[in-house]
Amino acid sequence: MRFLAIDREAVNELVQSRTLQSSDFRDGQVLASFLRKPNDQVTLGPEIVIAKANSGAYLLKRGGVGPDILVFDLELTRIFDSQCDRENILILQKILRFATRYWANEKLTYSERLVADSTKAVVFPFQFKRDQPLRAAIERKPDHKRAIKREGTGNNLLVYKWSKDQGDGAEEEPSVTNYRKAVKGLSEARSVENADTLGSVSSAEIPALSVTQLDGCANPIHGHQGFERWMSGILTSKQQEFVDSSFKYPHRVEGPAGTGKTLCLVLKCLRSLLEAENSGESHRGVFVVHSDSAKRNVEELFIANESTQRFLNKDRQRFDEIEIVTLQEWCAEALGTGISEAEFLDSDAYESKQAQLLYTLEAVDEAVNEDLSSYRKLLSDEFLAFLEETDEWDRAQVFQHEISVMIKGRARGEVERYKKVPRLRYGLPVCGDADKGFALSVYERYQRRIEISGQFDTDDIVLSAFGYLNTPIWRRRRVREGYDFIAIDETHLFNLNELSILHFMSKEANEIPIAYTVDRSQATGDWGWDDGSLEKVFGESGESGNSTVIRSIFRSSPQVINLACSVTAGGASLFTNFDDPLALAESAFTASEEASAAQPFFKQYPSDAEMVADVFSVASEIEQSIGCGKSGVAIVPFSESLLQEIEKEGRRLNKPFEILKKRGDLNLVKKASESARFVVGAPDLVGGLEFDGVVLVGVDKGRVPPLDEGDGMGSLNFLRYASHNRLYVAITRAKFQVGVLGVRERGVSQLLSQAVSEGWIEVID
Repeated sequence: MRFLAIDREAVNELVQSRTLQSSDFRDGQVLASFLRKPNDQVTLGPEIVIAKANSGAYLLKRGGVGPDILVFDLELTRIFDSQCDRENILILQKILRFATRYWANEKLTYSERLVADSTKAVVFPFQFKRDQPLRAAIERKPDHKRAIKREGTGNNLLVYKWSKDQGDGAEEEPSVTNYRKAVKGLSEARSVENADTLGSVSSAEIPALSVTQLDGCANPIHGHQGFERWMSGILTSKQQEFVDSSFKYPHRVEGPAGTGKTLCLVLKCLRSLLEAENSGESHRGVFVVHSDSAKRNVEELFIANESTQRFLNKDRQRFDEIEIVTLQEWCAEALGTGISEAEFLDSDAYESKQAQLLYTLEAVDEAVNEDLSSYRKLLSDEFLAFLEETDEWDRAQVFQHEISVMIKGRARGEVERYKKVPRLRYGLPVCGDADKGFALSVYERYQRRIEISGQFDTDDIVLSAFGYLNTPIWRRRRVREGYDFIAIDETHLFNLNELSILHFMSKEANEIPIAYTVDRSQATGDWGWDDGSLEKVFGESGESGNSTVIRSIFRSSPQVINLACSVTAGGASLFTNFDDPLALAESAFTASEEASAAQPFFKQYPSDAEMVADVFSVASEIEQSIGCGKSGVAIVPFSESLLQEIEKEGRRLNKPFEILKKRGDLNLVKKASESARFVVGAPDLVGGLEFDGVVLVGVDKGRVPPLDEGDGMGSLNFLRYASHNRLYVAITRAKFQVGVLGVRERGVSQLLSQAVSEGWIEVID
């Protein structure tokens, strides 16, 4: 077959059918077989007609008449030739989802891009799993000159390339030979009636879940010493105390950024596995992380610190005795065939939450435009002011938080339950039933958008898994399928919905063999916690739980620590549940390391344009003063618009830089190091990384935090809370130097006012 054509109505059927999302389903295996050999006649259910015409294959909605079609040029792309069944379905579903969003004029996900100044689009099905991801190139106006002369050609899409490189990009001219055949044969295909009931499945074995090979990379945190060397006395006493402790009871290790919490958790797991091996016991554990990039970083730590690799299999892709997973992955697996990866908003948990934010933004804007006029007289003054005066992105963040934590989490999506739940101190300022009614209208619009895409967000997956785990079936199975010990890294990045899952993972219901790391000052915003939330979730009480606080900071110089301390101290004084992990912290720098450190500075500019124009010059000055190379300096803009302007300015001046796409991406930092480039990324993405110097852009009044103080609005408290988090995280990425840039007219951010008065940061005009 030269092409595969799918009409718009059939696309909608394919993305909505649960059994066509994975080759683990019988229907999915039939679809995978069809993708490998489109000339083999199969059936995909009563609503899909499979037809052959004009040397191609068609998937059509029974009775459909719409002109829009998606065409895969199978001769040019060979897109389904070399992938396994699971990946072929994932590729198909990702492209189908792009088509549905494009046709519906909805915002795209991060793995989907429209190529600027062209009619091209690109979809990355495996973007978060491979260093050089395969991409599908799509022409949005195929054979355009001919199409405008003919009626009935529709809003068609052509998948014309499948490769790892961008080719000629916007200038590329795809061949339309097979596309013309597809358009010409559509009428003939629609005249064919060959849809039967679902066909039988071949007896071929469904392949096991594939795991992408992860490239090893040097860890800039210097955690690759080896287990024996770490145990020989180079850990601090507090670190050693945590590593040596038993997994019998819940144990929390907490401390500021740069104290080695993740490394300690890895060493603790290795110690437990080695002790079990020596005693001849069966011992199985799980290590839960927040995102795919964090998962890769933890895998590297395990590989580097257990040199014999006796807990790994030959291809080093899976750990035999310890499973390293994101919570989203684990929940999806617990649900079995109830959900597939193609139905996630994104396979990466962090990017999934970013996609949630985009959908929330659309839902809020639509609700304000359509419903606010009828609600206006009923809403509280505080809530109405929030809707009308808050920046749309800030507003969307607060609603996203409310939907996740309150409506889905505490209220389970039920209207009456939500109306009875008390509001959060640092959240959406809902003061009565009318306010909550408007919030529910936003929630309904948000849910409708993800349902149209045939996808589930992280909270849907987690709460569904919670329902399964809290059943007699799991209570019986957990003895066999549960874990002897559970490690959770960066617990502060999980909301209460996610935390509620974790204690179900153990083998015994009356035992909680959990160790977890916490730095609550790194949590981006208030997840609805109070000071006792973690203890309640993990069952810590009395003598049954332990807590180890690590104070020695190995990453940052005393000058950087002082600056970060001024931010956390302000947060601790403003918010009841904002911990100050730096209150008793101390630097572990040697004298020679301190000699490379410099005083942080705040540089003021007349305007944003002049500030952006000077960003790379400031980064170069820091690079030269430290002697670290360009990749040792991170540029961190504190707004999306500044990030875009910096990227545009860098392209214009042909500056060497890489853009962070996901949180804690060590592979990108390695790539930047190899090509001598700066690293540019948002404050939410630099967590888990470290640099010799950082340049923070746009940390001034009215922007960080986003609005002036003094109105007492709960929503603004949430945004200020998040601003403290982000600034703390960004500052503590630096070893030796922090440069802060702002606009003179705005003035220094109030979050830095104490640092200015104490002389911890120098103000430069």
